[in-house]
Amino acid sequence: AYMLIYRRIDPKRNTKFMTTEEFPPHIARLVKAVEEQEEDERRQVEMERSHCRIPVFYRDTEDGVVVKKMLEAKHDIAFKEAIDIARRLHGLDDIPVDRCRLVKYDENYDSCECSYDGRGEEQLGHLLGGIRQTYLYDLLLETRPEDEEFEVYLPQSSTLKVYEVDIAEGSVSKRFRRCRVLLSWTVEDLMAYLEKKLGYPASTTRVVVQKYGSEMLLLQPGRSLSSEGFYRSAVIYVEHHAGHEEPPFKSSKLYRVLSQYLNTVKWHVTLPAMPVAEPDDGDKANADENGNSAATDSATQPRVVIVEFDKRGLVSDFKRHLEQ
Repeated sequence: AYMLIYRRIDPKRNTKFMTTEEFPPHIARLVKAVEEQEEDERRQVEMERSHCRIPVFYRDTEDGVVVKKMLEAKHDIAFKEAIDIARRLHGLDDIPVDRCRLVKYDENYDSCECSYDGRGEEQLGHLLGGIRQTYLYDLLLETRPEDEEFEVYLPQSSTLKVYEVDIAEGSVSKRFRRCRVLLSWTVEDLMAYLEKKLGYPASTTRVVVQKYGSEMLLLQPGRSLSSEGFYRSAVIYVEHHAGHEEPPFKSSKLYRVLSQYLNTVKWHVTLPAMPVAEPDDGDKANADENGNSAATDSATQPRVVIVEFDKRGLVSDFKRHLEQ
């Protein structure tokens, strides 16, 4: 339903509309606030149309923790200026900008897609493919020691995490090396590259690639990396066997060590505070001036223990392992 209202226009009888100067104080304040909000929104839209906003990751060289920051910069600045902004964004002011670089990065695969070496003078927006609300990729900030050079990352490559295996100790290194290889390489090319990186002769080195879960594959000569299932990223294990005769892979100690490693789960278990027994005479004699013994203080605090257990085991075995 609706209703029409007709208003007779008679300048002698009608009151004119209020002007802004005639607004009461509370209406004037409201109008001013609305105008300021509209101006802020207009500036925000203009900034979004002229600024690139993209995540920049940085992997700490000490503990390997990856930190994410959001880079916002004008699209027409030089790419080297964006590197400097990212460096300061991650608190790396003590590292010169010429020892830093930004590379194209895929967080899901933890893989570097390509590097932008020699393109520092190009505009940021041009390298990123324009100004967008979201990008299909991220950036990774890398640093290098003073006496080293950056490795060039080419498209159609794979990022490898390389772990070293010690058969004598039955262990796998906790830290890994990050390497970049072309998918068009053969297994022989990879072995020659690892020989240069690790110093192990290719003839006495075995390389195992981790497939899905705990599935493993021993690389065989004469095949390309792409045919062996390498993609944007891969995890490989390298073992130097000193030239002695080795049994088939699935019967070897290398397979047993890796199988145990890949099926071991690390648990951080928080133990609650335990009841404290009454101190005996010896504890009372060792108590401090406040009447508290060191044994009592430590016993009442919750603590965290790290437990490693084979996930193929039974729950009852895990409980007994925890009790021990």
